[in-house]
Amino acid sequence: MTINMEEVAKVADYLAPRLASQVGRSDLLSAIFSFADKFNLSAMCRFMDWAFEYGLGEGEILSTLVHDINGRNDVCFLPRTDSY
Repeated sequence: MTINMEEVAKVADYLAPRLASQVGRSDLLSAIFSFADKFNLSAMCRFMDWAFEYGLGEGEILSTLVHDINGRNDVCFLPRTDSY
């Protein structure tokens, strides 16, 4: 699977400043790459566009993105953002 670097940057640029006290940028990028290798990062970016357009709160956006990225190693996992 080809990983789109613009999508990786979009997700990382949103998450990095909000999670800086909990995770380093290199670990965050590693997690995003791992997610992108298994799931649809384009759908995650479409979710972000939709969330910004419809004014979802930062907590709702953050919890969805972190849920999806943290689930990347679960064999039975289906990302919340997969339908966007």
